[in-house]
Amino acid sequence: MKNNLFRKIFEILSLDMVAKFFFGIASILVIRFLSVEDFAVYAIGLASINLVTSSISMIFNRLYIAGDIDLPTSPFLSYQLILIVFIFIFLSIIKDIYDGYFLLIFFVTISQVLFWFAQTTYQRLLKFKLYYLSEYLRLIFYLSGFAILFLNDVFSIKNIFLLHGMSSFIVFLIFGFPFFNLKDLLNFRYINLLNKNFFNQSNKYLILYSLVVILLSYSDIIMLRFFSNTYYVAVFGAAFTYYSLLQAVTGSVHKLMLPLVQKTESILDIKNIMNQYIKIPFLLFPIYLLIIFSSDFIIPFFDNNKYPDSIYLFKILTVSSYLSLCFSPYSNVIFKLKDNKFIFYLYLVASIVYLSLLPFIIQKYYAEGLVYASLSMWLVVNFSTFVRAIKKVNAMND
Repeated sequence: MKNNLFRKIFEILSLDMVAKFFFGIASILVIRFLSVEDFAVYAIGLASINLVTSSISMIFNRLYIAGDIDLPTSPFLSYQLILIVFIFIFLSIIKDIYDGYFLLIFFVTISQVLFWFAQTTYQRLLKFKLYYLSEYLRLIFYLSGFAILFLNDVFSIKNIFLLHGMSSFIVFLIFGFPFFNLKDLLNFRYINLLNKNFFNQSNKYLILYSLVVILLSYSDIIMLRFFSNTYYVAVFGAAFTYYSLLQAVTGSVHKLMLPLVQKTESILDIKNIMNQYIKIPFLLFPIYLLIIFSSDFIIPFFDNNKYPDSIYLFKILTVSSYLSLCFSPYSNVIFKLKDNKFIFYLYLVASIVYLSLLPFIIQKYYAEGLVYASLSMWLVVNFSTFVRAIKKVNAMND
């Protein structure tokens, strides 16, 4: 089993990194060729899309794979679409920060949730070949469209957002329809059952935890927009773009670990997975170290030294990413052991403290203070989760 786990993790990691590399090249071109003002608007819009998309899709992902709900997939999609509508009604209060792109951002969000709906279904079935086939097809559509925009000199915020939305929607039509049942989608009996199941003791905390995690993940740049200026939003947005490429490593681990841990049948199986996984961060440590030291040369090469202040921010975010890789995958053990209440309250307290202090930190220390605060907060919650998982498994083993 040991070799099998390593093989699967690195197989998924390799597929993820290749896709993220090409998406990253496109993102770097966006950083390089949009003006500071346009990139700041784009970064805010993209952060909002990721905030809503990830929160909605993560709820579906956690509940569908780790929850106690045995229903067809389509009613889950109904819930996701309803939630998106309500969230955007709320976001309409601050629509001015999107500089006229509010409805376009709504379309992109819907498209990405549909795309992730199909991917989560493949993830639950451990059909990662089809999972990544859909990912790479979306990549092909996106890069082809990106090249057309670039070569025809029609590179704009509007066209980039349209490209994001259309590439996701087309791939959903190809890969999502086998799981899409219109009758189930509109079946109010299923929706009523979901209402009851969503808020049982275990699922309730799983949902709330997922919402808090995504709020913490994408609130940084939005807070920066309100308590700083356009330049710092653009600088942090550039650093966060590079950081997102690194997060593909941690994301790859979670994609495999969540269904893998859920399918274990004993504490011994969980301990075997944990004992194998603990070696992976040590193997990847030299790579992260190399990334930190080489960023002084690589980032200016790609962005034409447009945001030199982003290099230091990226280095701090790289440390944060590595620490997340070390500790955050153990949250999957918490889900398996139904200790969702603990992890929700841990993240809730952390979010209240973090978001309360962030306005003061940003106003005094700008983006640099933000990344240090972010690193500290994620280290506390991820390490606490790691310690809790170890204690729970050892206690049950005894």
